[in-house]
Amino acid sequence: MNKQLLTPRQALAQEVRVWMSRAGMKQSELAELLGVSLGAASRKYNGSSVFTFEELLAIAGHMDISLGELLGAGILNARIPKSEVLVGNGKGQKNAPVGFIPNGASYEVALVDSELKTQSNRV
Repeated sequence: MNKQLLTPRQALAQEVRVWMSRAGMKQSELAELLGVSLGAASRKYNGSSVFTFEELLAIAGHMDISLGELLGAGILNARIPKSEVLVGNGKGQKNAPVGFIPNGASYEVALVDSELKTQSNRV
């Protein structure tokens, strides 16, 4: 079982890649569909850049699937646990909940990619 942790945008990019593979869609077609450069499409495809809501709708519409199908059950059913706050030396300090990656003042959700692959294969 692969325990690689994924940020939300990486998990989303993984779902988009799965659907693009099923549809035989190339990155150049993605770039054209989204109206962005090939480099920008590649960054979104690889999860280093974020897809906008409108872009996700365009991709789902192009593939004739629902947005829910594109996102997959793992993303749709994800829950963000409440973080605990510890007080130390008069200052509030946040502790990252289990499965979260500290990212400056916020956190990114860490997903296990094998769970996503399992759910992607069910579609």
